[in-house]
Amino acid sequence: LHAAVNFPQYDEFAYVPNKPWHLRADLSTMPEDDAEIREWMFEEMFPHINTDDDWLRESANTLVTDEHAAIDSLAMVHLLTTPSESCLDNLSDRFERVGREAYDKFQKNLNVISEDIEARNEEAEKSNKAPYNYLNPSNVPSSIDI
Repeated sequence: LHAAVNFPQYDEFAYVPNKPWHLRADLSTMPEDDAEIREWMFEEMFPHINTDDDWLRESANTLVTDEHAAIDSLAMVHLLTTPSESCLDNLSDRFERVGREAYDKFQKNLNVISEDIEARNEEAEKSNKAPYNYLNPSNVPSSIDI
């Protein structure tokens, strides 16, 4: 369940205006003319990305500030949605002495599921649709690990 809910978040949060974690404008300054609101939102409300190379090198040592808010949001969502290195389909070394037979049976079921997902993804790509890999056993963590 955690993988199904957690990992797709990057697709939504990676474009900061979809779900901004930091807004920086006083809403009382919002224009009344509907034609001006969109531009105002992007210029005054959403965080800007500072592309200064020095900041990128020093980013680990900075606090969240207005000019760093977008990068900080992207860094946080990247951290929270990075796939695990210990997934359901690669745990055989943990069942060498106990549970080997059960894990092998479980692994066969996982392989069927993985093959089905990969086949659907191949069809999706032929139709120019995005693949869905979040619940592929090779991507599902064996536990929550951040």
